[in-house]
Parts: sequence; structure tokens; C-alpha cells
Amino acid sequence: MTSEAARRCAPGGPPWLHLRTRQRESEALIRTLAGHGTSVFACAFSPDGRRIASAGGDRAVKLWDAETGRCVATLEGHRDSVTDCVFSPDGRRLVSGSRDETLKLWDVETGACGATLEGHSEAVLACAFSPDGQRLASAAAGWWPAPSTPKVAPVRRLGT
Repeated sequence: MTSEAARRCAPGGPPWLHLRTRQRESEALIRTLAGHGTSVFACAFSPDGRRIASAGGDRAVKLWDAETGRCVATLEGHRDSVTDCVFSPDGRRLVSGSRDETLKLWDVETGACGATLEGHSEAVLACAFSPDGQRLASAAAGWWPAPSTPKVAPVRRLGT
């Protein structure tokens, strides 16, 4: 790692979001969020921009402080790689999808898993909240001759 990259990755270092004009691509890297044991498949900003969630092949979702780059929580419970994650519109919940064919609904503040949704017969590849935060949509892998179909679930029935 170059000294400049090390400086940008260091906790407590200068803010890692900079406004510059005409940056070369190599200058665009602000900070590397190191912490997953394997590949990272997805990441998302919270609606207020204060947190970043990352979904990893290590079966975990990590929550990061967007200002400092510090890992503030590790959400564990999936039995296989986590393939997607997204914050609810109010930022209080996060849904994750996994190759274990489930979705998990997390409380961002406590890190508690409020619900596990089953029903897909293949790896969950994508998930999303409705704009009002009351429903979840998910899509899973599916191959001919039995393609997968998207699923929708009401959040209110999940007790959150």
C-alpha cells in the first residue's frame, strides 16, 4: 500500500470525501473499508449518508461510519454469502439477501435481526424497500426451465 493510500485508510485521518475537479481515477479513492474476510458483493449508503453497509462473502453485513471509515457493527446470522443489502427509507432498518435463500431484516441501531424471510429456492441476488418502507421486494437466481419470480412481503407483518 502506498503511503498516500495508508494515510487515506487511517482512522482519524482527514475526511475521506473531497470535492476536487478533474481528478484522475487513481486520485478518486478516498478510503478503503477493510474488514470483510472475503469478497464484498454489495454496499449501500444510509439515507442520511452517515452509515455505509457492506455485504460480504464472509456471511456478514458490516456497518461503517461514513465519516471516519470505522466499522461500527457486524451483523451475523446468514448461513452463506450475503449478496445484497439496502437501508429502509427512514434508515432505521436494513434488509440483507443471501445465497442461503433468505432475507434478514435488521435493526440498524441495535444490530438485532428482527425477522428472517424464507421462500426463495435459490440464492437471493437483490432486495429493495418500497419508497414508503412498508414492503420488501427480492429477487433470486433461477435458471431455465424453472426461472425464479420476484417476491414481495409487507414489513408490518414482520413485527418491525
